[in-house]
Amino acid sequence: PTHTWDRVGARNPVFDVRETACCVGLIPETFRRRPGAVRGLHPTHSCAAIGPLKEELLRGHETQVTPCGSRSPYQRLMRFGGRIVFLGVDLRVNTSFHALEEMAGVPWLFDRFEMLYAVDAEGRRVAVPSRRHCDWLPRDFPKMEPVLEREGALVRGQIGAADVLVVEAAGMERVVMPMLAENPFLLLEPGPAERERRRYDEWRGDR
Repeated sequence: PTHTWDRVGARNPVFDVRETACCVGLIPETFRRRPGAVRGLHPTHSCAAIGPLKEELLRGHETQVTPCGSRSPYQRLMRFGGRIVFLGVDLRVNTSFHALEEMAGVPWLFDRFEMLYAVDAEGRRVAVPSRRHCDWLPRDFPKMEPVLEREGALVRGQIGAADVLVVEAAGMERVVMPMLAENPFLLLEPGPAERERRRYDEWRGDR
């Protein structure tokens, strides 16, 4: 991931695939500049990729109104049999959980609409209508670590002094999607989950 959600928005709506630095650490910022790497054009949730599937993984992400839709690399990674490696971090930073939230159609996910723009490597500017996720609703992603590990979708390791988690993307989908179907508020922290559940029940009761 080479995200830019903290610096691209209504007040600064232009994302330049060449120049806009990512906000998720030095490793992805260095990776996107690597010779042969390609960066996607989504204004807030871009990814960079290398290898034979890089174009297929990233193509069309900027056509999605939402960050993690069906043409995003997050959902494609599940279909391509990919793995997600967390080096020195835990599942709190797992953007692919947001992809599962989108796939499940959870009722509380989306926030405001913004008109954003992406500038590609040739300097062409593309309009990207965008809806943000509700980042003000705190998630509790780490609670899924033991669940994924028990179901064989997560393994632990170590590289140097860093703890490493490796998650099988399709396995994560297999485990978490039925849980979200049963409880759309699963990935929220307990307090916000209960509040949003009450709001949703009240909304349904008014219809």
